[in-house]
Amino acid sequence: MVTDYVLVWSVKGRDREFILRRSEYFLGRPSSEDLRMLTSVIEGLSPFDVLIYPATPPVRSGEASLTGFKSLTVSRRHAKLIVEKGRRNVERLVVIDHGPTGEGSRNGTFVNGAKLERGERRELKEGDTIRLSATGPTFIVGIKERGETVIRAPTNVPVELPVGIANTLIRKGLVLESENLGDKVVVVLGSAGDHVAQGVLVKSVASLDEFKRRHKVLTDLLNTLYNAQLAIKDNEVDKALTELRKLRMDTYWRVLSEVGDKALLREYRELRLIVEHGGAGIPKDDLLNKACVLCEMLKAVIEGL
Repeated sequence: MVTDYVLVWSVKGRDREFILRRSEYFLGRPSSEDLRMLTSVIEGLSPFDVLIYPATPPVRSGEASLTGFKSLTVSRRHAKLIVEKGRRNVERLVVIDHGPTGEGSRNGTFVNGAKLERGERRELKEGDTIRLSATGPTFIVGIKERGETVIRAPTNVPVELPVGIANTLIRKGLVLESENLGDKVVVVLGSAGDHVAQGVLVKSVASLDEFKRRHKVLTDLLNTLYNAQLAIKDNEVDKALTELRKLRMDTYWRVLSEVGDKALLREYRELRLIVEHGGAGIPKDDLLNKACVLCEMLKAVIEGL
């Protein structure tokens, strides 16, 4: 079955999408060689622009797209996307942490918040997120079904959605809670079914079983803390605090309460209070230490599930 994969993202509050019609693309800043090739196709292109473009020439008009992001934390040829034939001729989408020479990006590629190893390949499905660096731009994977862009997401666990799509679902009363993180919104969907938002069909599927739900929520929280640590180490404390705003969502608190580790709950509550006060007055090293301690405790709990 031939499938058109789509990347969906938000920039400055507006949702955008790009259909992957070629077999291989780069996602990131252009290399010097790519820049020379693409300037005839994309007007005003600069070395700092993050774009999606075919990995092999020729590149014709409409086959490459600016994302609207500019970032020095994003590498040249940061990630590679490959649409390849799988079993029974079914197409699948794979992402590789690539970088300028194919040996990996400088700041990492993240799938659903988890960092890939340098050069690692990861198969993607609808609803998965790709992030370029710990605090860089985020793209969400969708597919084209009968001409419609479709994103699938489970209910009752935090999922990241583009701003416009998320806000439409919120207005329709389909979201239990949400947290705006700038170029994306983290939502907890409370209603299973097909929901149209900003021209995108969001297929929310029934909640995962209890083990998978707890594991998904706790792993997501662990990845959030890990990404915040990377941002703090890069002296991007404001971006770390933006990422940590997810801690304000009650879904995390409820799952941690179900686990019943009082020391873990205490550490979580203390870090959450810091985030709610915007990190005011806390030194960078103290914030990093808080995130590290909570990370280690979460790892132990996840391993014991």
